Amino acid sequence: TGDPPSHTIQEVEESGIGGARYVQITDGIRGDAYVYKERYGRIESILYPLVSYDRLYRMAKALPEGATDPKVILSLSSLDPSFAIRVVVKVNASMSKDSLDLWSQGYLGEREGNLTGLVLAGWDQLAADDTKLLKGMGLSFHPDLIVIEKGSKPTFPLWNLAYALGGLVGLYLFFGRVYIESRDRDL
Repeated sequence: TGDPPSHTIQEVEESGIGGARYVQITDGIRGDAYVYKERYGRIESILYPLVSYDRLYRMAKALPEGATDPKVILSLSSLDPSFAIRVVVKVNASMSKDSLDLWSQGYLGEREGNLTGLVLAGWDQLAADDTKLLKGMGLSFHPDLIVIEKGSKPTFPLWNLAYALGGLVGLYLFFGRVYIESRDRDL
């Protein structure tokens, strides 16, 4: 697949990523705001906003004196459209709630830095339950939201063709055998 195009989070916040489907984003920071999807008592996936230091700093400066809670800072996105969240990261995880606590404190996942993943092309490509979780965060998201599935890589297109051809061969062998057996019975 090669190296994906690299963008700083600030570039992405200002102008998006173009048509790229596999990207690397650098210099981002995740605050303490996140949501997760649970299945069978385990954390299945985590969604969190990724912002630039500049945006986080501007948000913090817009707060009243002494307010330092990152959740409160990120909530400014719902008050000022210029602070709307542009990038959300989806992490596919299989962890316990105890591990989630460690992850949220930065022990199991990076709180800042670089990430590489597949672009899920915004609201349209996001599962309905993920959309509901994000909208329940009380944050304002950019209309052209960019969702990146961290760590996912594109599949080689010919693999899909190989799977399809394998399936067709299997069907042919199965139904061909059924046809021959039924024909032999009729004779």
